[in-house]
Amino acid sequence: MTSPLVFNCHLICYDDFGPDELCVSIKCGHVMHSKCMNEWISKQNTCPYCSVSTTLNDIVKVQYDDTINDFFSGYYKGKYEEICKQIEEGKINTRRYSPTGQNAMGKLELDVIRQKNSRLTDLLYHKIVNGSDFISQRGLGDMIHMETATKNEKINSLKFMLSQEKEKNNPNIKGILYQAKVCELEDKIKFQKEEKNKCLQKVAHLQLQYNKLASENKILREKYLTLDVCQELKNKIKNQTEIINDLTKKNEALKKQKQNHKSIVDKINEKADQKYRDLYIKFQDLKLHSESMENKSELFEKKEREFYAFHRNIISLATKISLSDNKTEELLRLFIKEKTNSNSDLWKKTSDSIFTMYKKLTGLVEMDMLMHQSATKQHTELPQESGKNQ
Repeated sequence: MTSPLVFNCHLICYDDFGPDELCVSIKCGHVMHSKCMNEWISKQNTCPYCSVSTTLNDIVKVQYDDTINDFFSGYYKGKYEEICKQIEEGKINTRRYSPTGQNAMGKLELDVIRQKNSRLTDLLYHKIVNGSDFISQRGLGDMIHMETATKNEKINSLKFMLSQEKEKNNPNIKGILYQAKVCELEDKIKFQKEEKNKCLQKVAHLQLQYNKLASENKILREKYLTLDVCQELKNKIKNQTEIINDLTKKNEALKKQKQNHKSIVDKINEKADQKYRDLYIKFQDLKLHSESMENKSELFEKKEREFYAFHRNIISLATKISLSDNKTEELLRLFIKEKTNSNSDLWKKTSDSIFTMYKKLTGLVEMDMLMHQSATKQHTELPQESGKNQ
């Protein structure tokens, strides 16, 4: 029966591997406790087995599968039964061929070897009975070492028994039996050595299998990482595609908005041009109106100067005619002395005084005219009366 090799952490903590404790370096494939591996790499940055440059990113957790325990339990139960059978045969043969006259020291040494074999057997039995938790508690690698140690102890026991038989001094019959026993013990020693060599060969074979599986695991891990990278790139491409599509839609919307804005701006510019033309026309009208107002203002100032001169003449005439009182004369002198515009109070008062004097003057003229008409009428009537009288 071929069984896979199980390792323990024999470089750092010397404990067996258990569930949720394993990790593997993807660079070299070596397996250790997660805690031990992380502490070692944090300090050395190399694999503790092969010294390959390793970082914490190169460490991957190993998922533990306990279903292999049943297979190993059956395998080592068979080994245990075989060893127990060989030990019982050794005990019977030892009792059959041991001389009754051997010394106490020989018996004591034989008892020590038997007790040691018994303890190893009991320990092996305990581990096999608890086969369902075997890997997680101690590790199957320790079982291989224990089986080898048991066989070595049995070989030593048989060698001791052989040496005891050689020391016998019996007659010919006992010599023949002794020779037969020696041959039998030598055969058993040879058989145990062969079994030991087979176990070592199995260990080497399983080591090769483990290395092969570790290499395959490394390749699978690299493929897995490659697939992860590809998937990540696909996700990035998908996200970038979605972003591009979204930006394309936004760009199309912006183009439509730009066209709408352009139409609005064109309309606004057209209205602004029309408004500018209207304002320009109004500006030209206002300019013409302003020029007209300036001309009228100049004409008004000219008329005002003429009217002022006219007032001065009237005032001069009024002073000559003596139609004004002292207050009016003072006002007229002030008007002549200080040139004013037509909107001032002085001009208004002067105009009122001149109008008053004008009324007085026109009143005197009318009176003179009435008197003159009356005198003319009287003068006309007198000749007529004198003619009638005649």
